[in-house]
Amino acid sequence: VDKANLDIVVEVAEDPVELIKKTFDKLHEWKPDVLAIWNINFDIPYILKQLEKYKADPKMYLCDPVVPYEYRLCKYKEGPTKKVTASGQQKPLNPALQWHTLELTASFYVLDAMCVYKRLRMAKQEEPSYALNAILDKELGIRKLSFTEAEQYSGLKWHQVMQQDFKLEYIVYNIFDAYSMQELENKTKDLSFSM
Repeated sequence: VDKANLDIVVEVAEDPVELIKKTFDKLHEWKPDVLAIWNINFDIPYILKQLEKYKADPKMYLCDPVVPYEYRLCKYKEGPTKKVTASGQQKPLNPALQWHTLELTASFYVLDAMCVYKRLRMAKQEEPSYALNAILDKELGIRKLSFTEAEQYSGLKWHQVMQQDFKLEYIVYNIFDAYSMQELENKTKDLSFSM
């Protein structure tokens, strides 16, 4: 990406459904080839749960609005989370090997950048972690933003506290997340070239 032409778009919304709609409307306007999400199995189920909570039809909010409703598809399919060994024993599958899919009527394909990163390096030694922090540190020597005010929280609770109590910081965090993934792509060329 040309850093000089990197436009940051910030949307303000009254509730999660409106924010989801604005986000996907912008994606449908831009029509990228790929919507890459690191660890898609966190974000997409959360988005779908929010739509369900507000009794909002995902086809109305995620699919391309130019497609007639009867032809829209919005279905999330989790990939396998376990593998069965030759002896019949079940072992957990590394999240970076779980290929989850969002089948979506859109001009873009939604994929997990973490899984792409892992799959393109299958012949290499297993990374200790495929978390975005770990890969950013390995590839670029940077880490995701953190805030001392919320360091006692983790996972979903961290995001909830940041959204509720540290709105501006959370916006900066999200912008940096997107920017850091683009910087990672600029180095690895996983999505633009290798895949």
